[in-house]
Amino acid sequence: MLSVQTSPVTTDKPLAIDAGQLRDVSAPVAHRHRLQAPSWNHRAPLLDGFMHLTEIQPGMLLRVADVHDRYDLTSRAELPAGVKIALVLDGNAHVRFGGRAITLGRDEPATDRAVAVTLARPERFVRNGRAGGHERTVTLTLTPAWLAANGYAWQPDPRTPPHLTRWTPSPGLLGLLEGVIDPGVLSAPPRTRQLRLTGAALSLAGEALAAAFDGVTATGTEAPVTSDRRLRRLIRLIDGGAELPSTQARLAARLGMSLSSLQRQFRSHYGMPLGRYLRRRRLAAAGEAIRQRGMNMETAANLAGYTSAANFATAFRREFGMPPSRCRGALQAD
Repeated sequence: MLSVQTSPVTTDKPLAIDAGQLRDVSAPVAHRHRLQAPSWNHRAPLLDGFMHLTEIQPGMLLRVADVHDRYDLTSRAELPAGVKIALVLDGNAHVRFGGRAITLGRDEPATDRAVAVTLARPERFVRNGRAGGHERTVTLTLTPAWLAANGYAWQPDPRTPPHLTRWTPSPGLLGLLEGVIDPGVLSAPPRTRQLRLTGAALSLAGEALAAAFDGVTATGTEAPVTSDRRLRRLIRLIDGGAELPSTQARLAARLGMSLSSLQRQFRSHYGMPLGRYLRRRRLAAAGEAIRQRGMNMETAANLAGYTSAANFATAFRREFGMPPSRCRGALQAD
C-alpha cells in the first residue's frame, strides 16, 4: 500500500512553535483551526517543544507531541468523521469532543490515560492549554476509509454524538510509544523513522480498536460494525493503484453498481464523497513519486490528474498542509 509522509512541523530538538506551524501540523487531521489566548500578541510563539505528523498508511495519521504551553491557549477545530485515538504519556490534556469534555493524563486513573473517540460526523474539538502546562501525547487519526479497508467499516447514524471508549494501555505499548516520541528517532533517516513510527501506530491502533469495537463498549452497547464487500474491494483497488486513475463511472461499472448508488453508499459508509477520497489518494501517490523517485512537478501534477503544476501544488497544500516540494526534501534527506 502506498503511503506519504506529511510533516508540516518536523523538529529535531525542542524549539518555539508559532501559530503558523501549529496550524500546519494540524491541517491534515482537522479543519477550521482557530487559536485564542488572552495575553497573546499573535506574533509570539505559543508552545515550546516539538510536534511531528506522519501519514503511516492512507487514512492513518500519527502525531506525536512534547510541548509546554506559554499561554492559557484555547485551540478550536473541526474533526472529520472517523476514529481519533489519544494517549497521554506525561502531563495532562484537557479536551472536548463535541459536547464531551475529558481530562487525560498520567496522574489520572489508569483508564483516563487513553481514549478512542468514534465520530459519526464532523465534530467540534477544543483543547484548553494552561500556561506552564506540559503535554506529552500520541494521537492517531483513522479515517472511515482506512477503517473499512481494515475490516472496521461502520454505518453510524449521523445524529449519533461522539462515542468515547477509555482503556488501559499495556506496559509494552507505553514503552513502544516512549521510544518513538524522541527527537533522535524523529530526526533519523526517513525510512528508519517511518518503520519505527509505523510499528508504534499499528500497535496503538490494535489496542484501541480492540477496546472500541470488539465486544461490549464502555457504555454497554455493541459497537456498530458492518461491511460491504464491493466497497472494500473498491478501497483495495484504489489504494493498490490499479484503479487510481479511473473515473467514478468506470469504478461503478467495475463493481457492477450504478454511479449514484456507489456515490451514495461510499459517503454513507466512509463519511466522505468518493471524489474527495480519489483526489486525496491521487495527490498522495504523486507526493510519494516525488519523494521516492524525484519526479518533477509537471509529471507529478499529471499523475494526480492536474493539467497545471500550480493547481496541483495548491490542491496538495490544501489537502496535506504543506507544498509538494517538501516531499523532494524528504528524498534528499534520505
